[in-house]
Amino acid sequence: MNSFSLQMIFDESYDLYSTGQYNSSLSLIKESADFWFKSPPYRVKFIILMGINNYKINDYLTAIRVLSEALYYVPNNQKILSLLGKINLKLNNYPEAIRVYSKARRLNRSKFDFTLKLAFSLYKNGDYKVMFDMLKRGYNPKFIKERDRTKLRDLLSDFLRDSSCENKFKMVKKFREYASLKDSSFSKIKLN
Repeated sequence: MNSFSLQMIFDESYDLYSTGQYNSSLSLIKESADFWFKSPPYRVKFIILMGINNYKINDYLTAIRVLSEALYYVPNNQKILSLLGKINLKLNNYPEAIRVYSKARRLNRSKFDFTLKLAFSLYKNGDYKVMFDMLKRGYNPKFIKERDRTKLRDLLSDFLRDSSCENKFKMVKKFREYASLKDSSFSKIKLN
């Protein structure tokens, strides 16, 4: 099968996925596996799409297996790492989410979203001190978008509301003081 035909199959599979027909997309991918698996450039594309479809139908264990296979071919793919982290958070597998988000953050330190996801995973795992150390290392006002500020505010508010940590108010206060030195607008962020 030539690459034009493989692209047509991929496009059709993707169209099914994008219209919410995840099982149909998976069926088409599986039916054509003998062809795309022999083509390295298409193999990764189809495997990733298969993993995303499995995620969408809540088949998280299959999604993890398939996306982990995709990482074998493209070990530094940040989208795959991000999705694997998200799935592991859904499964309350915080140590694995921490491992995956740590790798994603090492690959792209300027993307504060990975720092936030890693911090959230650390928070859920009860690693509060490490969480605040990570936030301090990753906080750089040049790279923080407004939606990231909102997520950070929500994370700190959740931590204050839900955490069993004895020093939670002191930890948040110290972080706010640290962040305010780097970014004067941070002191104006109100926690819920």
